[in-house]
Amino acid sequence: MRIVIGGDLCPIGRNERLFSQPGALTAARSALGEYDLAIANLECPLIMRPTPILKGGPVLGASVSTAVGVAEMGVQVVCLANNHIMDHGDIGLHSTLEAVQAAGLRTVGAGANLSAASKPLVLEGAQTVVAVLAFAEREYSYATDTGAGACPLDTNLVVRQLRAIPQGTFTIVLVHGGNEHFPLPSPWLQDTCRLMIELGANVVICQHSHCIGACESYLGGLIVYGQGNLLFDMASRHQTWWEGMIVGLNVRESHLASYEFIPTIQKPGQEGILRMPEAERSAVLAQIDGWARIVTDQAQLRLEWSQFCRKKRRSYQTLLFGYGRPRHVLNKLTGMADWISRFGRMNIGNALRCASHLEVLRSLYSLGETTGRDGERDAVDE
Repeated sequence: MRIVIGGDLCPIGRNERLFSQPGALTAARSALGEYDLAIANLECPLIMRPTPILKGGPVLGASVSTAVGVAEMGVQVVCLANNHIMDHGDIGLHSTLEAVQAAGLRTVGAGANLSAASKPLVLEGAQTVVAVLAFAEREYSYATDTGAGACPLDTNLVVRQLRAIPQGTFTIVLVHGGNEHFPLPSPWLQDTCRLMIELGANVVICQHSHCIGACESYLGGLIVYGQGNLLFDMASRHQTWWEGMIVGLNVRESHLASYEFIPTIQKPGQEGILRMPEAERSAVLAQIDGWARIVTDQAQLRLEWSQFCRKKRRSYQTLLFGYGRPRHVLNKLTGMADWISRFGRMNIGNALRCASHLEVLRSLYSLGETTGRDGERDAVDE
C-alpha cells in the first residue's frame, strides 16, 4: 500500500479559483505521484459566508465550493486539526465538514466536541488497516468536552488514543505543532513525537511550521518535523514558504517498508504546485540529511534551540509586556490593561496555552535566567 501525505493546503489567493475549475489541478495531482491513499492538512475552514472570530493572527477561509477541487486534486483525507479550523467559529467548522463530506473526502482531527475531534480515522485496505490520528497545539482552535474544534495536543489524550489502537494497525499521527519557520523540533516536541513512536505509532508527521524540516528514524518509526506548504498562496518574506515536501510511505502488512521525500515548489505569483527541479531537490534533500544529524545530537539540538529562542526574545517580550516602565506603573495603579489591552491579553493567553510558544518562554525565563543561580542557565545565555 502506498500512502502520500502533503503539508498545509489552503485554497485561497490566486489558487482559490483553480479549485472551482474542472481539470485545473492536473499538475498538482501529478505532483502526488502514484498512491493508494492521499492525505493533506486543510489549513482553513470552508465557508458560505464570513463569521470571523476575535483572535490574534490571520483569519483564513475559503469557499465551500473549493472542496470539490481538493478532491479533484487527488486528496482523499483532510486533516482538520490545525490552528485555523475555527477561524469562523462553529459555523465555519460545520460548513467545512459538510462541504468535504459532500465532495467524498474523509476527515480527521476536528468535530463538534472533544470526543468527536479525537476519534481516529480507520481505513481498511486489502492487507493493511491504517489508523490516522491528528492533534493540534492549543491555540484558538481546540475542542473541549462541550465545544467544537480541533483535537488538542495533550499528552494524556495522546497516550490514551494510541493505546486504544489495536495491534497490527499501521498508525499515522499528524501533529500540527512546532515553531514557524524553524526546521528543527524544540526539545519538548521531539520528546512528544518520540513518545508517540514508543506507544506504537509507525509514522509521526509535524505540520504547521511552513518550512521543510528535519526527520529522524526512531525505534523503527519515522518522524518528520516539518513538511512546509503543499499549496498556500499568501504573502510571505520567507522563501521557504513556497517549498513543500510530500512524504511517500510504502506499507507492507502494517509495517513501514520504505519511505521517500518528494520536494515540491510553488512559484510566487503563479498558480499551482510542481515537483521541485532536480538541482533544487538535491539541495533540499542534502539539507534534510544535515538536520537529521542535528536532531540525533542532543547537545547540538539544544544549542540550535537556544539560538532560536534568543532571536525570538524581544518578540516575546513585546507580546508579554507591550510597554515600558511608565505604563507598567500606570497599569499597576489603574488596571488599564484590563480595558485597553484586550488584544494584548488575548495574545498572552495564546502564548501560554500553546506548547511551542510556552516552550520558548520557559527557555527564556528558566529558573537560572530568572534567579541568577550559577549553573542553571540551561537554555539561553546572554
